[in-house]
Amino acid sequence: MHASPGTGGAVSRRVCAERIDTTHDAYHPPEPARSAPVTDSSAMRERSARERLRLLKDRLFGLVMGIGGISVIIAILLIFFYLFYVVLPLFAGASMHAEGLRESPATSPPALLALDEYAEIGLS
Repeated sequence: MHASPGTGGAVSRRVCAERIDTTHDAYHPPEPARSAPVTDSSAMRERSARERLRLLKDRLFGLVMGIGGISVIIAILLIFFYLFYVVLPLFAGASMHAEGLRESPATSPPALLALDEYAEIGLS
C-alpha cells in the first residue's frame, strides 16, 4: 500500500509496522494469563507444601526409573554371560578317556551291551 501524496508516507509506515509485528506468531505464542497472586499465608503454605511434595515425588520417580533401567541392562548382560558360558563348550574339541575297565561276571560273552541315556551305567 502506498502513501497518498501529501501524507508523508504515514500510511505506508503503519502498514509495514502491522506486517512486521512478530510478537504473536507460531514461534512466539502469547503468554498465558497468570492467575492472581495468593495473598492468604495459609494458602501459600499449602501451595508450597504441595509443590515440595510434588518435587519429592518427581525425584523419587526419577530415581526409581533410573534404578529400574540400570537393573534391566544388568539382567540382560547376565543373561548374555550365562548363554556364553553354556555355549562355549560347544566350540571346544571333544575328547574321551577311559576311567577304568571292569570285568564282566558272566562266563559267556554278553548277547547285548547297552548304556543308559546319560551314558553312565553299562548294561549287559
